[in-house]
Amino acid sequence: MTKFIRNNIKLYMIVLAITIVVFLPFIILNKGVMIFPGDSYEQVFKMWLGGYNLIHGSGLSQFNWSLGFGGSLFSFAFYFLFDPFFYLCLAFSVELIPYFMLISTILQILIGFIISHLWLSSISKNKSSSIVGSFIIVFSGAVFFLLHYNQYMKIIVFYPLILYFTERYLCEKRSFALGLSIGLLGISNFYLLYQFIPFLFLYTLFRYLVINKGLKSIVIEGMKFIFITILGIGISAVVLLPCLSLVLQMPRFSNSNFNIFSIMTPTQLFDLFGSLFTPTISRLDASYFVNSSYVGALGWGGGMSMYSLAFTPFVLLGIFKLKDKWSRNLILIFYFILISFLCFRGFSYLFQMSMETRWLYMFVFLNAYSVTTVLESEIDKKYLIISCIITLLVQFLMLGMSLKFQLNNIYEIKVLCVVLLINSVISISFLLYLTKYKIDKVLLVILASNAVFSGFTFYYANRPIDYSKIITTPNFKQISHSIDDNSFYRVLYDLNIESDFETSHANEPFSLGFKGGSFYSSIYNTNQEEYLNRYKSTWNMPQMQGRNESYNLLSFKYWYTYQNNRDVPFGYKFYKSDGNMDIYINDNYVELGFLYDKTINKEAIQNLSYFEQDRVMNEYLITETSENSEYVLNDGVEYVDTLSSSNVRVYDFAEDVNNSIIYIENYGIPNVLVDLYYRDEIVDTYDFWQFNYVDFYVDQPIDKIVITGEDIYGSGTEINLYIRENMDSYTKQFEKLTENKLENVVVQGDNVYAVINSDEEGYLFTSIPFDLGWTVYVDGRKIDYEKVNLGFIGFNLDKGYHEIEFKYSIPYLKEGIIISTISIVIVFIIDIRRRRKRNEVVK
Repeated sequence: MTKFIRNNIKLYMIVLAITIVVFLPFIILNKGVMIFPGDSYEQVFKMWLGGYNLIHGSGLSQFNWSLGFGGSLFSFAFYFLFDPFFYLCLAFSVELIPYFMLISTILQILIGFIISHLWLSSISKNKSSSIVGSFIIVFSGAVFFLLHYNQYMKIIVFYPLILYFTERYLCEKRSFALGLSIGLLGISNFYLLYQFIPFLFLYTLFRYLVINKGLKSIVIEGMKFIFITILGIGISAVVLLPCLSLVLQMPRFSNSNFNIFSIMTPTQLFDLFGSLFTPTISRLDASYFVNSSYVGALGWGGGMSMYSLAFTPFVLLGIFKLKDKWSRNLILIFYFILISFLCFRGFSYLFQMSMETRWLYMFVFLNAYSVTTVLESEIDKKYLIISCIITLLVQFLMLGMSLKFQLNNIYEIKVLCVVLLINSVISISFLLYLTKYKIDKVLLVILASNAVFSGFTFYYANRPIDYSKIITTPNFKQISHSIDDNSFYRVLYDLNIESDFETSHANEPFSLGFKGGSFYSSIYNTNQEEYLNRYKSTWNMPQMQGRNESYNLLSFKYWYTYQNNRDVPFGYKFYKSDGNMDIYINDNYVELGFLYDKTINKEAIQNLSYFEQDRVMNEYLITETSENSEYVLNDGVEYVDTLSSSNVRVYDFAEDVNNSIIYIENYGIPNVLVDLYYRDEIVDTYDFWQFNYVDFYVDQPIDKIVITGEDIYGSGTEINLYIRENMDSYTKQFEKLTENKLENVVVQGDNVYAVINSDEEGYLFTSIPFDLGWTVYVDGRKIDYEKVNLGFIGFNLDKGYHEIEFKYSIPYLKEGIIISTISIVIVFIIDIRRRRKRNEVVK
């Protein structure tokens, strides 16, 4: 392998130069920053920031408090901890992380090319054909689609690596490298492993039949390969088992309803087929032949592109002219199987646990293999010319159909025309190379032109976040430095900060290392699902506006905001200034937990609205074991009125309202604009984007409220209006509720220590998220605990003084370490036996 790489080092330097040119628009026009709105910014970038701060700062622990209300490190560590490219940035300043998004992408493309070249060269002895196949993989439409999801870019490194070792296994029975590479993929990203296994089995079966020209010993050899694959998966058990225990609880996976026989519509197939002819223009459209609004759900936007460079469609027609009929028929069968999978939507779910189309990478790898095979053969030049003409006619015929049936808007059709023309020029250039000018330099120029064309086209339609906004984003890292406080506390922050980015707030606590109450991650602590549902949608849980009575139960102590912000949450008073930021402290703060004197059974509140549930939790502890099923609330909240279903709702108060909290149950109307009036003049305005209910504190007289909210989801709901007057009474009630509370709280890594001196027996509530990894000790004795308030740890406690200790260990981590160790030992032993047998044969 090393000799092969050394012999081709000049080629790889050329590929590196080409890759840099491909991303030149990002380097020149955005100062080298390639971070996109959405997942690229909110997940990958923020997770890299948080991971950097963890490793350089407080250190890693098995339980992390910064993602939501807290959860296992393994629920999000695949974003950074198991990403080998993340570690490149650790040697540099944190301010350079924005630039490493592009640097890591360039490195992954270069390494992916080297490994793809290694794989395809093991199949074809024709140097040029393996180079073409490698370009197809690393500059495919799938790769540009995945630029928005940096954690998935590793497919161009790991997938060809495993395919290369599969070839070595089939030809030389080398099992150790194959098993280890599968294990490393599972450790790096268990989701990518799950997504790759179906293709690996299909490819291995296909290659076995190609190599052996028949079915001889296929069952025995197949069982051996499956065993090695299982051992490879076993090597990754150290990560796979803990992650699997989280994934299987995800409502995204466990509650998905799909029909394996649900069929793609003709328009959807037309759209995906069209992606063969154009590079990825917009990540929201698989191709510009059909606008994503016409094709329905094909994943994020219009689904993944199958583009495999401009000339691939006409070269693939050369399959029909392959002299080796056995190989030709097997390739056609492989395509038939993948196309069948494509037609039935249920396979999308089986291959990736969602109805998206990321699994179409399979076509790209099969295209690379097929093109490599065709180019190695001597295909008749006239046939190639006819094939090129046919594919050019097909793509322009599709353009005509798109126009005739109005499948896209005029602007995107114009863009498509330009793209198809350039694509056609590249295809014709490649045809000329094949039929007249078979010169390596000409080939590299054509491939480089295609790669640069793809990169520039992508930049045109997918502009990154302006570098100045990322570099100048307010730095919250001073939170922990500005607040000299060793107690257990969480922090709220002003939601108007970073308003340029719709979802940028959710992972702010993790990225800057403070305890908050939000997250944006596909995997999270689902043990809290029933509680989190009042805040989140799918896997995005932003910090709520208002909801302070609920947040007060969860140890929120500080509010961080710009200076001179007058919309201060109720109960917060000015604490100190820090640069251009102000910090406020909560008068209604309780550290970690307290003792309830009343409980209620969970079944009694399950059908209540989230607003009503939150009110109950401020007086009763919700448990699954309570014998009480009735409640009476004494919080002073009064029902005002139910407002009509019109978009604009007006209510005039009979008396002036001041020092009060107003609650609006907006249910399924997410965007609610609230204008407050006093004597026909607007005195304040709130713009909410959150479901279920919104609330806000009124600290000046008002006599009218105007609520504007469009029923965009067709729920047709009316809006309920409530008010809590005289907030001074709330403070007294909260003090009484929390008078028996935990004190002297110390958090050391995965251990939490606290004491309580209670004058009565009660049920202890803690703001520690429920997770089976916790072990609880009271006065040195291990006790059982349960899920309370729909997502937190609680247990019964006698009166008196108690020392309490909480210890956390990631579930199934120890078992995973054992399985990984056993698996790698077995694979190693198998490989040693193979070498001994080989040496005996040689002797």
